[in-house]
Amino acid sequence: MTSAYVYLRQSKDVENTRAAVDRQRADCLDLCERNRWPVAEVYEDNDASASNPRKARKDYARLLADLEHGRIVSGDVIVAWAQDRLLRKVADMLVLIDLCAKRGIAVVTVQAGRLDLATTDGQTLALMAAVIAQGEMTKKAARQRAEAEQAASDGQAPSRRAFGYRLEGKGRKRRMVLDPAEAPVVRDAFDRLLVKGQSLVRITDAVNAAGLPSVRGTTLCRKGVRYLLTNPVYAGLRTHHGEVVRDDDGEPVRGDWPAIITEDEHDRAVRLLTDAARRPAGFRGTARRWLGSGLFRCGMDGCGSDVRCGYRSPNGGNGARTYVCREHAHLSRRADVIDDLVLRAVAARLARDDARDLLAGGDDEVTALRAEADALAAALDVARDRLRRGVYDEDDFVTEKRRVKVAQEAVGRRLTAAARSSVLGTLGAAPDPAAAFTAADLGTQREVVDALAVVTLLPARRGESSFDPATVRIDWR
Repeated sequence: MTSAYVYLRQSKDVENTRAAVDRQRADCLDLCERNRWPVAEVYEDNDASASNPRKARKDYARLLADLEHGRIVSGDVIVAWAQDRLLRKVADMLVLIDLCAKRGIAVVTVQAGRLDLATTDGQTLALMAAVIAQGEMTKKAARQRAEAEQAASDGQAPSRRAFGYRLEGKGRKRRMVLDPAEAPVVRDAFDRLLVKGQSLVRITDAVNAAGLPSVRGTTLCRKGVRYLLTNPVYAGLRTHHGEVVRDDDGEPVRGDWPAIITEDEHDRAVRLLTDAARRPAGFRGTARRWLGSGLFRCGMDGCGSDVRCGYRSPNGGNGARTYVCREHAHLSRRADVIDDLVLRAVAARLARDDARDLLAGGDDEVTALRAEADALAAALDVARDRLRRGVYDEDDFVTEKRRVKVAQEAVGRRLTAAARSSVLGTLGAAPDPAAAFTAADLGTQREVVDALAVVTLLPARRGESSFDPATVRIDWR
């Protein structure tokens, strides 16, 4: 008895409605019923392209494996809605012909009927259909590439949304708008990087603490947050194949969606995450376990390098944790007593009567500076519009652009400087700032120490076995 092996495929089903494969299933099963073929197996690849190797067709691979291992035998048939649902490449057809011809297995489609791949005529017809399908596929791919390039040049929203936005409409009417839940999380992530100087680990924890899944439905890892913080889309810039699209004048193409950050903030974020020399003290993209690692400075002969954490292990045993000069390793100091000294010194500073003045929050200043940055970004947009309308000539535009860029850099520097008061503001609102500092997590303690003081470790005096507090210099900012 002839058994039927049904294959179903739909190229795109982003929302997983399964409408297309369900229609194919109904037609294929009806064909099998009319021919009295019992259905032995149904293979289904939903949202899987027959031409895109990056979209794996797991069930098609299983079908080929069943053919190769003899589970589908002579006299059986492979049923599909149309040949292009089964395959679209000549090379794939040659593989299928080889497997079916050896075993006397035919392919039957709802649209075109029976293809006997054991005969020369059947093979020829199948190959001709594959050539036509591959040609259409190539034309379609070229057309889609051209449309994607044009959409990018026009600043149209991309087909996949970025975290912080949602898509509305389809095709040329597609728009990307701010997501009211996600957009504030994105803005906060940039503030943590640019204003508070937090590590990627802390920023990632904060993003995931919001309880919102990523675009792919998962939690964000550090790599994902790094991508988010360097993505030009949040500055309203259109990208294509990972690069910012530029117009004929070399200017970046702005997208037709609202920006969450300014171009200047985007540039600063990229510099921070790609240039180690520009990172704030202690910012290295990984979690810190010790107070002074990457934060305290080496005072050997005016070195000034930051210190890393090491271990002193006499006689091969478990040694004490130490701070070692990262650059030259010419200084090694026991870490636990230094951490204790610094924490007590900062707590004592916060217990003074003038602590609240010291800790005055800088949120208003940051808000004002961000508004100034937004105004400068808007001024640059106005200049671009005037250039397009012929109000500005090229020289006028270059002059205005240079003026705005200089102002943006100045605002960026002032935003960074405002980090000190912004970091300390929450602490200053506590009933007992010193106690709040002592009870804070390590990341907060590091931020406060970095905002209030420069800690320099001097070499221990030769011959002294006990800790000398005078070898730890604390310069209050």
